[in-house]
Amino acid sequence: MTECPACALESEEGQDTCPYCGYEFPVVKKSMTWMVLVFSLLMIWPLLEVIDFLF
Repeated sequence: MTECPACALESEEGQDTCPYCGYEFPVVKKSMTWMVLVFSLLMIWPLLEVIDFLF
């Protein structure tokens, strides 16, 4: 079950819209997930280099 952020009523998981108020649930794209992963790795890499330099 998923709670609708607009009306706070629960609806079935995996629906595109809320059956009560018609709110359209946002769709998470897989490309966005990859971009976040790559960005995170690019931010961690310099930190690892600094740690390696200090120790």
